Amino acid sequence: MEEQITSILRSDKSIEILTPFCLNSYFYDSKIRIEHKGVKLDFDVSIPKSYPFTLPNSDNISIIFKNESLIGYSHINNDGSVCFHPEKDDDFERKLKSEIDGLKTWIYDYYICK
Repeated sequence: MEEQITSILRSDKSIEILTPFCLNSYFYDSKIRIEHKGVKLDFDVSIPKSYPFTLPNSDNISIIFKNESLIGYSHINNDGSVCFHPEKDDDFERKLKSEIDGLKTWIYDYYICK
């Protein structure tokens, strides 16, 4: 699954994978840098091994994008994770790309246009 995640993310020229994805208990963890509209931000990324299916009782939250330096910005949880609610989708690639688009939307709406 690491290879599939990596391949999809590398197809997006705005993303740089800073640390390779590796399975740590239940999540594939990595660190990425995303550049959107001239802004570069780093995020710790955790993708559940059941992806694209969501975690039980998770309100459809599946990928965790986290940057503790963003605490205090709108739609950032107390642990530094970005708060957005992706649509359900059982297609791996489509859902992953959709969640990256959601992250880019957050960057524009709540970081750039703050």
